Amino acid sequence: MGKANDKKKGHSSSKGEVKLDVVLNKSNFKLIERDFADIITSVRETDQTSHPSNSAVTRKTYRFIDNSFLSITERYVSGGLIDFYNYDWYNSDKSIRMKFHSEPHEDEKYQTETEPYHVHKPNKLGLKEHRLPNHKHKSLYEIMEFIMFSIR
Repeated sequence: MGKANDKKKGHSSSKGEVKLDVVLNKSNFKLIERDFADIITSVRETDQTSHPSNSAVTRKTYRFIDNSFLSITERYVSGGLIDFYNYDWYNSDKSIRMKFHSEPHEDEKYQTETEPYHVHKPNKLGLKEHRLPNHKHKSLYEIMEFIMFSIR
């Protein structure tokens, strides 16, 4: 559970090309909270917007042992598949550490080779965030593994 399945969905570029990507099932939050209990210190049932979940979207915030936190937003289509997600990892001072997103960018000059999956990472000067390809960490479970290895 929590891993990408074999289904594909397409996204069109303005040139008419269709990119195929892995479709993700809704995250298994009980499994994640059990498997990562040693790094999760608290669970809040809202994301950074403070809005609660509903049938079309799950919103949560996980606080970790280093006091960083992950704001989780998953929007769904019928069948429990993720339409898009925002998993935003913040430092304890609320500055962005890294953002994992799955919505496509309309402007091709900002698209990555793994579109719609991409990572936003602040640059060292604190200016604009860099939009980078995301080859390996697409599901919430995979992202939690990345966070676990980063904070231990």
